[in-house]
Amino acid sequence: MNEWDERFERVLVKICENENTEAIWLDLLSQLEFAGCRKIVKGVPFERVDVEVLNHVMEEASHAFLLKTLVEKSHLPAKQAWEKNPLSELGWTYFQTLDQGVSKMQKGTLPYPAVSWIVEQRVLDIYPRYLQHTRNLGVKRVVQRILAQEKRHSALFGDERFSEDFKRRAIDWEAGLWADFVSGLERWLTPAMAEWERSRTNTARVL
Repeated sequence: MNEWDERFERVLVKICENENTEAIWLDLLSQLEFAGCRKIVKGVPFERVDVEVLNHVMEEASHAFLLKTLVEKSHLPAKQAWEKNPLSELGWTYFQTLDQGVSKMQKGTLPYPAVSWIVEQRVLDIYPRYLQHTRNLGVKRVVQRILAQEKRHSALFGDERFSEDFKRRAIDWEAGLWADFVSGLERWLTPAMAEWERSRTNTARVL
């Protein structure tokens, strides 16, 4: 486990310590699943759409829906619109910069499989870790369902004949963006946890 794996592990532990931060995290995951769905719709030419592409669109959209439904069931401020989520800019910057960088590495070819391949590498790291730390049984059920489909997506794109040079450059590019993403989560989490502690203390005083 490298430095950023360890730091992300600590971030997940803190995120799962209270419902408010976890709801905001779930909301961000929903956005990123939607971003993946939108990438497919925008990135695959009309004449290249087949049953497999449509199935991928459907499953990514369902992931966004399932995660957002969990947020809507909470009694917390995370029921707000996506643009008001304090992590939205961080998440979209990560995804869009990753998309742009990987697409440039694959000039002259359809970027959708390449971007999807590198995204799935990260997804298969995030969701199992999240499963270990969340205490919400509803979240566990949803994430397990999503993870099963993401594993199939990863196997699908693993069949693409990407060069070893491309894989190395894509992995290195994503790793740098991931470090920025984790750093952003850490910066957000410190005041968020402080606010939660103040709220908990005030509630205890009232009781």
